[in-house]
Amino acid sequence: MTEQGWSKRRWGQSESGEISTHPRPVRGDRWPLRHRANRPLCESSFLNFNGTAGIWRRTTIEDAGGWTADTLTEDLDLSYRAQLRGWHLEYVAHVIAPAELPETYSAFKSQQFRWAKGSIQTSIKLLPEIFSSRLSLFAKLQTIFHLCHYFAHPLMLVVALLALPALHYLNGAIHQWWLVVFSVPLLASTCGPAVLYTTSQRYLYPTDWGGRILLLPALMLVGFGICISNTRAVLEAILGIKSGFVRTPKSGTAAAKNYRPVADRIPLLEIAAGLYCAATIIVYARSGNYSIIPFLSLYVAGFSLVGWSSLREQFHARENA
Repeated sequence: MTEQGWSKRRWGQSESGEISTHPRPVRGDRWPLRHRANRPLCESSFLNFNGTAGIWRRTTIEDAGGWTADTLTEDLDLSYRAQLRGWHLEYVAHVIAPAELPETYSAFKSQQFRWAKGSIQTSIKLLPEIFSSRLSLFAKLQTIFHLCHYFAHPLMLVVALLALPALHYLNGAIHQWWLVVFSVPLLASTCGPAVLYTTSQRYLYPTDWGGRILLLPALMLVGFGICISNTRAVLEAILGIKSGFVRTPKSGTAAAKNYRPVADRIPLLEIAAGLYCAATIIVYARSGNYSIIPFLSLYVAGFSLVGWSSLREQFHARENA
């Protein structure tokens, strides 16, 4: 079976709200490029439906086993089960569907938490079936990277936390070759997404893409800043800890006004992590090891931005309660 099971339109993402100065629309624009790159491999590579801006065949949903609620990303789960049954997705980039973005850091983190946890839940659920299927090796590897990419956040946090102990373990002297070994993957992980988003902007906005990519540094900082929250999501998925589906607040409906940020300690941990990374930078600078300082600076800025902004939103919501 190679029939089209569903089609998805491109999000026309609004840019209102407090987080409007940050590049959430740029992040969402990677979708057309991903589909265009996968088109020559569409018979073997997997894509996912993001829950909105699309339409499904009823027979596809029924053939794939229907909607299930055992993961927080039921759309991703259904997408993969349908493709395992032989259905394929058609992404229509030239048809734009209006969509709203999270307007606050708290709302964005809540959305990302759900996506991170749901993706890992889906990988735990479906990867055994994928491995035992007749898919090509390329397709199996692609599904691993796609479903498990949120593991990058725990790894990012480990790098931040171990930088200081590593220097102490090596008695303050780190051989330059070791710095090169660690700096290359860090540089690749930092520049890789930037190249993806830059290319997507050139593809979608050939006349004004230059101004849009000026938001990429903010995108990088937010990505670093949410790694604690997303690490929690990944760990909860692995440990089988259940949580409810928390809708992302949007301002397009009156009901959105009833949403308030959930008071938790994550912003305090993010601020503490920012201070810890700042202290690590000082120690590295005093020891004469400067190569890793630019990367640690991204952690400091990201944790501080997301942590203080989330904490301010919680206090603001409490005052208006």
